[in-house]
Amino acid sequence: MPRPDDCRERSHPHRKLGCGRCRSRRQAADRPVFSIIPYDTIEEAVAGVNNSRYGLQAGVFTTSLYIAHYAAEHIEAGGVVINDGSSFRMDNMPYGGVKDSGMGKEGPEYAIRELTEEKTIIMNFD
Repeated sequence: MPRPDDCRERSHPHRKLGCGRCRSRRQAADRPVFSIIPYDTIEEAVAGVNNSRYGLQAGVFTTSLYIAHYAAEHIEAGGVVINDGSSFRMDNMPYGGVKDSGMGKEGPEYAIRELTEEKTIIMNFD
């Protein structure tokens, strides 16, 4: 088995494709990374994904509703996208990571919350 640093990674200006042993699976990336990793069970695949310091967003391609639900529930990431790339994003959805991929969420609703000071007021006229 080759060492992680011996793996070949194919680069494109906007995305990177690497195998499961490549540095791209273990390091933060400045562009979307697509890792194609063979697995025998979804549990094994999710364990491999979760074996990382990072967890921004994951993309899972499947025709199985069971696998989609399992991945969504068990992958440790700020978001899990089923049947689309992990770079999919809409402004009205929360976007942010877990672990070393950051904390908090961004997007219009979350920006407003971050810039708002909430105050609880309770009135009792009895």
